Amino acid sequence: MRQVITNLVSNALAHSPPSTPVHIRVGMSVTGPEPPVAVAGSPESRGRVVLEVIGQGPGVPPEAAPNIFDRFYRVDQARARVRGGTGLGLAITAAILEAHGGRVELRTAPDEGARFAVLLP
Repeated sequence: MRQVITNLVSNALAHSPPSTPVHIRVGMSVTGPEPPVAVAGSPESRGRVVLEVIGQGPGVPPEAAPNIFDRFYRVDQARARVRGGTGLGLAITAAILEAHGGRVELRTAPDEGARFAVLLP
């Protein structure tokens, strides 16, 4: 779970403007009525425990959401390796959660940041 949290918080910090807070919430249900735009992991997980990581960056474009948990996928393909990641963090996060019977969901809107919710049974 440490790797899951590290990946999500690192992504939120990397894609949020400097000096902007990244919010972390822990609870028993997902906040917000909107449905996720991308999901990876166990479809059976209803999420008895939920951890949300909410960034304040530009969000994930709708056309990128279906691939966001794919290995080596980066929203901005032009980012140099020196500045950007390998595109493995979210894929690793999804694989870890699936192995534990959980899932990760993405909720996002343009210019409203991205909210990743980790659901665990």
